[in-house]
Amino acid sequence: MSVESPLPTESPAVDATGAATDVAAVIPDPLPANIVLYDGVCNLCTGTVRFAVDRDPEGRIHYASLQSKLGHALMEHVGLPSGRYDTFVFVEDGVAHVRSTAALRLAKKLRGPWPAMSVFLIVPRPIRDFVYRLVSKSRYLWFGRTDACRIPTPDERERFLDRDEQLNDPPSAG
Repeated sequence: MSVESPLPTESPAVDATGAATDVAAVIPDPLPANIVLYDGVCNLCTGTVRFAVDRDPEGRIHYASLQSKLGHALMEHVGLPSGRYDTFVFVEDGVAHVRSTAALRLAKKLRGPWPAMSVFLIVPRPIRDFVYRLVSKSRYLWFGRTDACRIPTPDERERFLDRDEQLNDPPSAG
């Protein structure tokens, strides 16, 4: 796996409770081609996931919250620090994209006019990420947060890679 925008790494991967994560034991094999890792307690982030699910009727995109054991393991797998919930990650064909690049590359996969948003990839990443960070820093204040990660509907269940964890171990923090 490779990382489009490296962040400082931490080791070993730990879940939201601080327990070490056995990366190989929780990562699906084969790994889906398109995976969104998102802050599962952020209303803006879960709203973005709902938006993407609705615009991907073929189910090509899969999801996992950053707070889940699988989210932590996937972060480590793609070379990003686990335990950080302040970024949006889109893993596309083994390459991890973060922040604004992740959002714009995800938009390319959606049905409707949304792929046109990828034109903003020509804007230098530091400028795009500056705007991304402004929103990210205030996302809980502006959009709120929940006490638990979103549980997918029965129709969406197969697209959420951490679905069994969500149903078996309702998280307190996501």
